[in-house]
Amino acid sequence: MTAKKNGLRVATAYDFGERPLVERTKFTITFTNNSFDQKFDVFNADLVKGDHFSVSRNTCHTLLPSEGCTVSIYAEPQAPIKYQDLMTFEINGKTAGSYVVASAVGQHRFKEDRGSRWEMRGWMKGRNGFSNSITADVNATEIVTLTRNKYLVDPKNVSVTYRAAGTESWLLFLNINHKGLFGDGPSLIPMKTLAGTDNEWVTKTFEIEEPGTYQASISRGFFTTARPGAGYSAEISNICFNDCAD
Repeated sequence: MTAKKNGLRVATAYDFGERPLVERTKFTITFTNNSFDQKFDVFNADLVKGDHFSVSRNTCHTLLPSEGCTVSIYAEPQAPIKYQDLMTFEINGKTAGSYVVASAVGQHRFKEDRGSRWEMRGWMKGRNGFSNSITADVNATEIVTLTRNKYLVDPKNVSVTYRAAGTESWLLFLNINHKGLFGDGPSLIPMKTLAGTDNEWVTKTFEIEEPGTYQASISRGFFTTARPGAGYSAEISNICFNDCAD
């Protein structure tokens, strides 16, 4: 951008960071004229999409040397995924832009896991089948993770009730990681996967033989043939431990 070479300072990208889904976040983009003798007309700041971000305040105008202005943007995520937009503006009659990015984290409680909530990234409240279910488009969403907020002490087994599009063997990974004095250990049940079920509901139970303290999570696997379903590629209705007795 020629204006930057001549002394106008503004970043090309802004990341709001990861915030709770219910939080409405405000961020300020600053323009500064660091030149000795240039002036910059900074006008018409706007968002290309404008669906999950909005311009709340714009103080930009003609900037003389050492002057600055700001554009305030609100991030309003609707689901625990990453959102991106482009804020465009005119500098001396030429169009330029800065990317804005925000990520949201959601919380979910499964009916038969009363001991903890689960932190969601890439998952959303389900619309099909079970009112307490969560869904994810595993094919399209960049980050798909589900992490139990509280550790498990001496769990005997874990059961997952879910359905998934296609028959791909490696769609999701179930991770039960040992919590030790020196950080996380390897997954207690490595390579245990939740495969595609052709949209049929199934329950898979995995035994945990060694006592200890563990972190439970589900992450995206890898796949080549999974077919997208009716607005989702995976849906989980329940996760529970110890034969769903806890």
